[in-house]
Amino acid sequence: RIPNIGRSSPRGSAVSGFTIHHNAGVDAYGQATSPAREVSANYWITNDGAILPNVDESRRAFTSGAAGYPAGAAADHRNITVEVSNSPEGVRSGSWAISEAALDALVRLIADVWKRYNLGPVTRGASRGLGVHRDWVPTACPGPYIMGKLDEIVVRANNLNEKQVNVLDDGG
Repeated sequence: RIPNIGRSSPRGSAVSGFTIHHNAGVDAYGQATSPAREVSANYWITNDGAILPNVDESRRAFTSGAAGYPAGAAADHRNITVEVSNSPEGVRSGSWAISEAALDALVRLIADVWKRYNLGPVTRGASRGLGVHRDWVPTACPGPYIMGKLDEIVVRANNLNEKQVNVLDDGG
């Protein structure tokens, strides 16, 4: 578990979705524990696909909201949030690509959240469902690579849940 160093608050609503971010770097643990970084997430995914818990799911992580963007803060209250490490090439090229291992872990985590919170089929949606940072704040996050994979992520997460696999215990 990544230490939660006070970058969270009580959750103000029931979990009804999930928000994807990319951490604009390859070092999830270093980014998450940096005293200079003012954000947190419920989970961080490393480049090698490890899923690292940070802020307990019962709490709102400081991930999507910023001063002047209350819609992002509201999304943090209702969504489980994740920061996904980019691949070294994704950082170098500016495509913000993530590794296949990180993509697989992201799909497993989304499927698991949907299953545990009984959210039905995974759907894309800013107010309920699978969201991305740019849905609420003017940012490029989570970058073009993840944006281009959103349909695939939804399909793969639904396929996992249809198989009734406990995704966090299945190699995660």
